[in-house]
Amino acid sequence: MVMPVTPLREEIKNRIREAADIVQVIGECVELKRSGARFTGRCPFHAEKTPSFSVNPQGRFFHCFGCGESGDVFSFVMKYYRLSFPEALKELARRCHIDLPESRLSEADRQRIKERQMLYRVNEQAAALYQRYLLESPKAEEARAYLERRGVPAAAIKDFRLGYAPDPGAAGWSFATSHLQGLRLPVTVVEKAGLAVKKEHGGYY
Repeated sequence: MVMPVTPLREEIKNRIREAADIVQVIGECVELKRSGARFTGRCPFHAEKTPSFSVNPQGRFFHCFGCGESGDVFSFVMKYYRLSFPEALKELARRCHIDLPESRLSEADRQRIKERQMLYRVNEQAAALYQRYLLESPKAEEARAYLERRGVPAAAIKDFRLGYAPDPGAAGWSFATSHLQGLRLPVTVVEKAGLAVKKEHGGYY
């Protein structure tokens, strides 16, 4: 659903832009370090070794000198989380505790936003699980040794969300599925996220 451009919409958009801490929002996805009046880090939109991604808290915008990506907090949330503008508006309003006129979002939009949020949570939990397995499991020792030989530091493992999955087997096939279901995440959403496959005779792996 495309929200019409109205004075009310612009007012709400400006309120959210001013209330949202762009450094905090981006800092949840990118490791930022202060550099004078700005913050810098590795761009989340292209692979790079030297940080070229800059966040300006005063101007409330970001810019990557490597790939040219730039914009405000809405642009970042839309691109990073692959949301439409109404979805990004809703998410940032929630973060800032700003109420949106419910009539501006249809039931279909609300359901789509809810599903997106659930898919994001599923992927976040799965990424954390695989990364924890890589860093802590004795069975991932060979993988850790390989990364060390390749000169991949622990900081890069965390920055790029590297993970490791156990070998397939009775437990390996259902490793992520069992964990995510244990967090009371709907298995249908886990399947939609591409992290579970329905078995021919029932159940998931």
